[in-house]
Amino acid sequence: MSSSENQLIDRTLIYITRWNNPQFLAIQKTANDIYHRIHSQPVNQQAKFLIDYLEQNPDKRQNITNALNFLEEMAICSQKGIIKEDLIYSFYRSIVITYYETFSVYIEQRRKERNNPNLYRCLADLCEKWEKV
Repeated sequence: MSSSENQLIDRTLIYITRWNNPQFLAIQKTANDIYHRIHSQPVNQQAKFLIDYLEQNPDKRQNITNALNFLEEMAICSQKGIIKEDLIYSFYRSIVITYYETFSVYIEQRRKERNNPNLYRCLADLCEKWEKV
């Protein structure tokens, strides 16, 4: 294996290690809690519930923003070939799909607020790509 291949693998493993770092535990707990709260709501009320809940809980909103920012960063690195997509796919596929689908309403709201339709675009593209696999 070449040294450049080893560097790709090392950078990719850093993303897996970062997600497993205890600093992400609060973020993961927040996301899991919100996921269950959303799915306990009637389907036609889930989007409003999510927006209202995040508006009323700025600390939880920040945790979700941090998670989405991290996943966007990872998606950008994957798209640019800085990390190995096949390795992150094995670890992150369900995480990327679940987070993007769960928080897509929030992502759309942030895009409108910031007048930036490309916010989390790489994450959206990665999710769409991995859903097809």
